[in-house]
Amino acid sequence: MKKIVYLIAILPLLLACNTEFFKMDETDAQTGLRVKGDGLKCETVEIQVDGEKITRNYFYQGEKVDFIFKDIYGLKRIKQLDYPELSIVIKTKEGDIVNETKDALGDQGHLEFPLKIIAYFEAAFDRELGSEFDITITIKDKKGDGIITASMPFEVLPNPNITVNAVNTTYDMVYLWDEDEKKVITSDYISPGKTYYLVVQGLENIKSPVVPLEIMDENGELLFTNPDIFDDVSPDEAAKFLKHFSAEFYVPRSASGPVTVRVKVIDEESDNSLVAETTVKI
Repeated sequence: MKKIVYLIAILPLLLACNTEFFKMDETDAQTGLRVKGDGLKCETVEIQVDGEKITRNYFYQGEKVDFIFKDIYGLKRIKQLDYPELSIVIKTKEGDIVNETKDALGDQGHLEFPLKIIAYFEAAFDRELGSEFDITITIKDKKGDGIITASMPFEVLPNPNITVNAVNTTYDMVYLWDEDEKKVITSDYISPGKTYYLVVQGLENIKSPVVPLEIMDENGELLFTNPDIFDDVSPDEAAKFLKHFSAEFYVPRSASGPVTVRVKVIDEESDNSLVAETTVKI
């Protein structure tokens, strides 16, 4: 009888402790990422770019950024399954929503325990929105009351290895894309024998474009040239293509030393232009 009395007396205390156990409020000193949990908690949240952990709160244009919530506890399991809800909201510094994803995981249950959830976004926003943003990631328990929120301010920066000279034109972003690895290149190294793209997005104020592509060695000698990558684009299609176009290039395995890739956009009807170039090591 005493054992039963003791159990009844201790049970409320155990439940209270369990509720307190699934609470958290932690801020990363390096990134500013704040993670709060009420009824849910996770062991850690890791930020990754291209599969590598990073400790910065700035991202380069075009980068895909992963927030990895590891070992989530507190979800109410139904027949050995968890039912989390994931939402992502990105706002400008002024509070305007620029990107919102609701219920990204759908209604399916998850067998994995403890659960890992990955939330991601691509740092691809219009330049007119500025460079400073805030992200809020929310994980809720669809079968219970638990919730985790993670928030962080961040900046989006242009690729430091690409120079852009715009004359009477505007654009959203310019970046270097590795087609084989399916990722943005932010370093100044590339590998020979692979396909790359110099990508331009949101270019405006060009009516009749001519877009030559040039690849030069360290002595300025041409390795490759295409007088107009828009050669097959009609004037009616030009405005649409200028919203997002890419100049494909390939560095032969025989190449050595740094090479410069240059894309020019020239307007035949005006003096408006844009020149984007990058010098990369092989």
